[in-house]
Amino acid sequence: MANGTLTKITAADGTGYDTYIAGEQGKGRPAVIVFTPIFGVDGDMTALADEWADRGYLVAVPDYYFRVTPGPLGRDPADDRLLDSLQRRMRTMHSILHALSQFDAEAI
Repeated sequence: MANGTLTKITAADGTGYDTYIAGEQGKGRPAVIVFTPIFGVDGDMTALADEWADRGYLVAVPDYYFRVTPGPLGRDPADDRLLDSLQRRMRTMHSILHALSQFDAEAI
């Protein structure tokens, strides 16, 4: 079974964020970029990436929410950080979906 690694990637503005990379790197390999659910790059997502890597893919699972709340969120409702983080991440997702809805796919 593949075991990926957490790698620091640098955004265009110089800010670093974590990305889980699984699978062998090499020219001409098929690749998958995983868009995580609201909880981020947690054990479920790394296990999924490892599964795809075992099938021959290079897999990247970026922390899309690194500017809002970096790192994975726990799923314990008693965690005070959880509700606030979920609300901020939902606002971010809403903004992304709104921006995507403005594209005219036929014009591209």
